[in-house]
Parts: sequence; C-alpha cells; structure tokens
Amino acid sequence: MISKYFRKFEFDLVRYDLFFVFLALLTIGAITFFSATLGILSRNEIKFYSIIESQSIAYIIGIALFIFGFLIKRKFVQKYAVYFYGMSVILCISVFVNEIGMKFGGSTRWLSILGYSLQPGDILKLATVITIASFFAVYKNYFSNELKFMMYFVLLILIPSIIMFFQKDLGTLFIIYYISLSVLFVSRTKTFYLILIAVMIILSTIIYVNTNDYVKNRFLDYKSEIKSEQGISYQSKQALIAIGAGEMLGRGAGQSIQKFYYLPEPAGDSIFAVYLEEYGFFGGVVVILLFMYLILRILYLSYISENDFVKYYLTGFAAVILAQCFLNMGSMIGVIPISGDTLPLFSQGGTALICYMFGFGFMLQLTKKPNL
Repeated sequence: MISKYFRKFEFDLVRYDLFFVFLALLTIGAITFFSATLGILSRNEIKFYSIIESQSIAYIIGIALFIFGFLIKRKFVQKYAVYFYGMSVILCISVFVNEIGMKFGGSTRWLSILGYSLQPGDILKLATVITIASFFAVYKNYFSNELKFMMYFVLLILIPSIIMFFQKDLGTLFIIYYISLSVLFVSRTKTFYLILIAVMIILSTIIYVNTNDYVKNRFLDYKSEIKSEQGISYQSKQALIAIGAGEMLGRGAGQSIQKFYYLPEPAGDSIFAVYLEEYGFFGGVVVILLFMYLILRILYLSYISENDFVKYYLTGFAAVILAQCFLNMGSMIGVIPISGDTLPLFSQGGTALICYMFGFGFMLQLTKKPNL
C-alpha cells in the first residue's frame, strides 16, 4: 500500500550537485540566522528565545518534509494538487478572521495557531507552482482552442491575486505573476497570449500600487530615500551601512554591529545585510553564485525533461527561488523598495523554510536520472 504513494530512496540516481549546493546554502543560512538572532537577544530576550524555538521546530519539520518530498510519487502530488491549492487559498483568506489573523507592519499576512505564527502566502507560492504545473501538464492540449485554456489559467491566478491585494503583499503577488509568466514561456504559448498576459499583469500591478496606500508609500519613500531620514527608507539606509562596513572580507562570523539596535528584522528580511557585514563582498559573491548555479541547473533539467509536469514544476520552482532572491537582495542593496520578502533558506520564517525544504526534496525526486 505504501509503495503506491512512495518511491524507494534510490540514492545512486540523485543529482548530487543539486543536493550539495542545497545543503551548502542551508548550512550557511542556518549559521547566519543564529548569528543574526543575537541582535534580537540584545533588544528582547523573550522574543529571542521564541524565535529560536519556532525556527528550530521549523528545521525539524522541514527535514521531515524534505524526506517526504524526496519519497512521494509525482503522480500522487499531481493528483491532489488542486486540493493543496484550495487549502492554501482558504488559509490565506483566514488571515482576515480577527481571532486568528495577525497584522504586522501594515500588512495582514499571518495566522496565529497554538501560539505559533503561520504565513499562508508561503504555502500559496508552493501550491501555485504545483497546481500550475499540474494544470499545464493535463490541460494544455485538452481544450479545443488556446483562448479557452488561457481563460481558465487567468481565473487560476486571479484568485490569489485578489487575496494578495487585500493582504497588501506585493512581494507574493509579484512571485505568483512571475511563476505564471515563466511557465507560460516554457510551455510555448503563442506570443500573442504571452504578451497579453504580461500587459494584464503590468496594468494590474500599477492599479494595485496606486490604490493601496501602504504599498504606494513604500515606493514613494524609496524614490525620496536620499532625503528621508525616517520611515521605510531607514531600513534600507541601515542595510547599506552594514554592507559598506563589511567591505571585501567582512568583519568576521558573528561580528556584525548593525544587527544590534540598528537593523530592523536582522534575522528576517535584513539577514542578507547581516551576512554581507560579516562575510563581506566575497562572501556575498559565494552565496549569489551558489543560488545562480542552483537556479540555472534546475532550469537546464527542466529544459531537457520530457515529462510536462516535471518541466513545469522545475521552471516554477526556479522562478520562486530567483524572485525571492531578487526581492530580498535587491531591497537590501537599494535597487528596489523594501519588500519584506525573505531570503530562501536564510531568513527567519518557519513556514517559508518548511515549504522550501519540501520543495527541494520533491525537486530532487523529480530530477532523478530516469525521471527526466
């Protein structure tokens, strides 16, 4: 019965380069996270121990789900993708329920369950990747014309788009759009529809920013960053100070000064700034190259895959990693406004860590040598 849903380990078929790059990033991320949390200890001891406890639990659950993702059969995930998607949408809507929803920093993105916080948006990202991959694999050639298929596809991404609008979560909205465009591109959708969807996404994003004061203020504050001394640009300024202090080789492991009192959320979305202060320019290059290798290798395996679901899942998963890295790193070095998005495998956030661990485990399952 179990063999119906799970595969054998088959370690000899694993893409070890992917596994070791993932392991390297996870290890560097864990070391940086525990270093960054020392900045929280100096401010709030109770919060420090709470974060350490919740993140440690997330690592344990994440390892279990990594193994689960590595063993689960592709057809099982593909079959129940729509239920996973529906559950993630319900969780995202649940943040608006007063008894369990949590508001922080102008956004409503979290659930409080049994004393622990859960960010459904991170689950939605993974669910979107799996669901879009399944949808394209099953229905791309099912409908009599491509227009009908595209109408259902737009409906699929419209639901989370509306939810993210009310959650004021532009980062997750951007990632969902980026996943969609990436899969559309590799599925050889007609150029007309690709351009049409891209234009719709751009227009909806412009409308979203201009009708959402919280997000609009982030952009306005970013544009006036040189003049502004307080507000959202404060985090960007402190991040740049940390990065500059790291110079070429960094202050040394655990030696960041900005994480104490200066950097907001040093273990969260500011963690890349902490890392650059401690390990410098060359340390940053190492992490960026590791992420680049991981993304490009996944995209290459997607390109050579003959299985549609595998191709689309790998493309979508690579898109999530790339988008998250861009949003986090880009906001820390000042090329885009602060988005509040985490750095994969580095930042505080148990929900994101658990989802990435499952996603990587499933990715290693799909990329076993006979599966492509």
